Amino acid sequence: MVSFEIEDKFLQKIDYVLKNTSAYKSRSEFFKESARKNLENQLTVEKRFAAFVNETEKLRKISRAKGNKGGLLTPQKREDIVDHLIKKKKVTLT
Repeated sequence: MVSFEIEDKFLQKIDYVLKNTSAYKSRSEFFKESARKNLENQLTVEKRFAAFVNETEKLRKISRAKGNKGGLLTPQKREDIVDHLIKKKKVTLT
């Protein structure tokens, strides 16, 4: 069991939802569902961040294999990369 205090203005809004919708049967159900959704969202964010880190690591390895020693890219290097990708994807700029 968990116990906590919540401001009256929030309780009034929750009570309004309970009274005017059939989404939840009680305050307890409202809070349980809110906690579940928040936890699912947090786990999704963590999974997306882990995937981002993994893909970043792959790109770092590719970059190092091509001779990049790290650090920030120069404006010229960024332009070269964009040009390479445009040619590779056969994109035309108008």
